[in-house]
Amino acid sequence: MSIIYEGNELVLHHHQGETNYVVVTFVGAHETKNALSTFFAENVLVKNNITAYGVTVKADFWYVCDEAPVVISLLQERLAPYRNVILIGMSMGGHPALAWSRALGATTVLSMCPKYSLDPNECGILQGYVDNHFRPGMEGMAVRKENVSGRIFIALDPGEGHDAYHVHLIEEELKGFDVSLIKMFFAGHLIIRSLSGTQEFGSVIKALAYGSNADVVETIVRVRLKNRENVSNKFKRYGTLKPFLVFQGLMGTTINKYKKCMGILAEKDTIMPIVGALLRTGRTKEAAKLHYNLAMNISLREKKNSFVCRDLSTPLDGAYIMDFHGRIVCFDVISYNFIFCHSIFDTNDAHFLFSEPEGGFLFIVINGQKLYVCEREGHLSVSESKNASALQVRQCDDFNYIYYVKTSLGYMISVPGGGMVLDSQNLKSWEMFFLFTKKSRD
Repeated sequence: MSIIYEGNELVLHHHQGETNYVVVTFVGAHETKNALSTFFAENVLVKNNITAYGVTVKADFWYVCDEAPVVISLLQERLAPYRNVILIGMSMGGHPALAWSRALGATTVLSMCPKYSLDPNECGILQGYVDNHFRPGMEGMAVRKENVSGRIFIALDPGEGHDAYHVHLIEEELKGFDVSLIKMFFAGHLIIRSLSGTQEFGSVIKALAYGSNADVVETIVRVRLKNRENVSNKFKRYGTLKPFLVFQGLMGTTINKYKKCMGILAEKDTIMPIVGALLRTGRTKEAAKLHYNLAMNISLREKKNSFVCRDLSTPLDGAYIMDFHGRIVCFDVISYNFIFCHSIFDTNDAHFLFSEPEGGFLFIVINGQKLYVCEREGHLSVSESKNASALQVRQCDDFNYIYYVKTSLGYMISVPGGGMVLDSQNLKSWEMFFLFTKKSRD
């Protein structure tokens, strides 16, 4: 890779490959620290030996600056020998991929999640974009049909409302152009993650260079079908809505066909909410099986087996407490406070919190001794015996598999960012807990 031009805001990189076509890429926002070291999709382009130019930025102002004509002129000179010019941009980079396409003689454009404009006088735009990325001189920056050429592919996740709004504006502006809209559900804003991989995104670029419109769409659909990010996003999206169906997908044989997706089985943030959703619907055996599978996959990936010791110490007559966010509740005897683990196989100095099968009294085990967790006026303590201040889990009247904990001040609530509050006056989602028994796995 070589740097052809370095200005105060824009940098132009070059990689000489052996293709009879050339690719120009535009990086997205929040990559200014890498402006001199790499460009968007460089790794894929270099490994596939594709001739490419990459435009990067030192400031996130959507490539609208005095240096833009300089870079465009340099590119025009170097692109002139090529009859097949492909422009690719993601997010912020999706805007110049469109707005510079006619000037650069583009034959094909792939613009992912582009903005129509950041000018609030031209469209609706979130205030954060205006505050952080809009400045004088960017007025009237909208994508205009007179600046666009080539066949246009615009990719987005329709579930991202703001992205969908801006793509609609671009579609309206480009009526009569050869525009293909590629809807990538569940991908989120950073849809490039669902197309990642040297061979995978390389095949997308090849389709952009040589394929028909249908070939491009078909290639993108095929690549993302087996992409780990795409599969993981689907599990996250449906994990709490259809937990048993997702459980079957995770524990079935189909996922084994997608080797790059196997790592999902070791993702705590993906799996534990599904475990909680299974518990919430009364599928305790499935929850325990999925949780145990998570631990085994973490162990295999990290080459650790310390979870076995923690599992063997689990009281057979107790149930773990899981909060509404899919975390296991623990008790710290140093700070006398509740803390959290991501699974019952985590190794730390905290003591897991358990519920007795009769009465639901909360307890911990230290060196084989059962100690009950008590609360009085917001202060926590432990006791060798049950007393009036011992905390209990109680079953919700309307839900068979959901529980709550009443304190002297209100209800326990597990805060999403961490920590436990003891004086909530509500009894809604975040005040709810699930019971997770070791016996469920048998």
